[in-house]
Amino acid sequence: MEDGLEVSVVRAQRIYNNHRWPNPIVVKLEHVEPAFIPPAIRTLPAMASGEMSGELIDLGDETEVQVGFKYRLKPKGLNDIIRNGDWQELAAGVLKKKGTFQAQLPDLPSGRYQIRAVVRHNYISIEGAIEEIEVP
Repeated sequence: MEDGLEVSVVRAQRIYNNHRWPNPIVVKLEHVEPAFIPPAIRTLPAMASGEMSGELIDLGDETEVQVGFKYRLKPKGLNDIIRNGDWQELAAGVLKKKGTFQAQLPDLPSGRYQIRAVVRHNYISIEGAIEEIEVP
C-alpha cells in the first residue's frame, strides 16, 4: 500500500453472552520500515513579555518544515476543557535547519494561558509539551 499500513485491533465484547474475550491480542509485524522520519520539537518556557519560544530539534526527513505555536486560556476543570478546549494557532514561519524560533502572543485578556510549539511535516503535525504563561 502506497500510503503505509493501517492496523486496527479491538478487544470486542461478545453481545450474545456479554463476555469479553479473555485472551490478549498479539500482532506481530516483521520486516517493517518507517514510511517517514518525523521531526522533533520542544516548547521552551515563555517570557513574561508574552514571547513564546520553541526549538526545532530535528527536521526528520524533510528539507524544511513549518513551525508555530498553539495557545489557549488554561482550563480550570474538565468542563472547561470540553467547552473551551480549542487551541488558537499562530504561525511562526518555515525552518530549513535546526534551531530556536519565536512568536509574540497577541493582545489577550488577563489570565493564565497554556502554550505549545508545533511543527508541521508533510505527513504529520507534532506538538511540543505544554508550558504556561500569565498575562497581566
